[in-house]
Amino acid sequence: MTQGSSPTQATTQAQALRYGNLLRQSSMLAFIDTFWLLGLTFIGMIPLMFLLKKAKRHTSGPVAAH
Repeated sequence: MTQGSSPTQATTQAQALRYGNLLRQSSMLAFIDTFWLLGLTFIGMIPLMFLLKKAKRHTSGPVAAH
């Protein structure tokens, strides 16, 4: 009685494990890159907030509500 897989099947299983690890690592690296890109984008937008004009409030007179 033999135990384990045949050499051909073991090679296929090993390649599947390596490919799974490759996909897992590449997904993580893509997530990290996207996180940094979004972080830098939001940090870059902070100075732009100071360039916006403040809205004028019209407090005189009644306010119409529907």
